[in-house]
Amino acid sequence: MKKNFITLFALLSMMAVSCQKENFTELVPMDASDVTNFSLSYTIDGASHHTVFHSNAERLAFIRRLVALAGEGYNISIADGNTTITRTSKEKVTFTTTSPEEAASWADKMIQQGYEVEIIFDEETGTYTCIAVK
Repeated sequence: MKKNFITLFALLSMMAVSCQKENFTELVPMDASDVTNFSLSYTIDGASHHTVFHSNAERLAFIRRLVALAGEGYNISIADGNTTITRTSKEKVTFTTTSPEEAASWADKMIQQGYEVEIIFDEETGTYTCIAVK
């Protein structure tokens, strides 16, 4: 009887193990063109900050938020995180627009080209003035 019980227990144990679900981890391929490690150094009213992004879309969304802060009256400066924000300049490019989206896109483009960008909003005219300095 004891031998039959052990055999029955072993048989039931093997059946229980065979019914278990297997855990598979599915790897989802990523588009390597959108994956970057891009950092920004920025100041808001003189307070310096630094942050890192893992995609171009994430970086642009953050720059849009900084442009929105400029629209609320904050002084904003943004530069590539691998450079330091300085006030001495050699080359200066100015862009004005009433569109915060255009201001963000232009600032993003100039930052990628190595410029430091200052964003100023004029409440009276509703104009964003973006000044890129290299």
